[in-house]
Amino acid sequence: HEALSMLFEPGYMRVDHALQNQSTFNAELEGAILCVVEETDLTKNTSAYNRIKDWVTSPKLSIHGKGGTPYMIDNTTHFIHAANPRNACPIFPGDTRITMIHVREKPKNPIPKRILMQTLAAEAPDFLGAITKLEIPESHSRLRVPVIVTDDKITAQNSSRDLLQQYVAEECHYFPGAVISVSD
Repeated sequence: HEALSMLFEPGYMRVDHALQNQSTFNAELEGAILCVVEETDLTKNTSAYNRIKDWVTSPKLSIHGKGGTPYMIDNTTHFIHAANPRNACPIFPGDTRITMIHVREKPKNPIPKRILMQTLAAEAPDFLGAITKLEIPESHSRLRVPVIVTDDKITAQNSSRDLLQQYVAEECHYFPGAVISVSD
């Protein structure tokens, strides 16, 4: 997300405070495009989890600055949640809001961060030019683009099932029109 921050200036914002604070103050979300949540365990903070669910899907955001009156704006936010434990961002079967990517081990010959960031900064204008020419697939969902389904996301979804859900997913099969009596 640090590299992406070069593409969103202004518009890049760390939002951990707005997500976790006890008040509803969230003025930092105004004008934000790329919102980063770093190492926040959403399974342990249900208030933060509910806020981010709302912020991801709502077409409008209620902005509340400290000492101010809340007002509504168009929602331009997109979120990156970076965390070490996989379950810090709960992903349930059928969730269409989240793409999950597991960053695996370091490359054998990593580029030093300072050189990498300088190189990315030099490439940013060409990169932005290329992505503005991409055709985005049409989406009829509440989100603007289809979510990418990765093997990591499928694993995370499956691990969030309770025992009954796991049994049904593994042992039961849907056959339209077929019935089994309760006694059977």
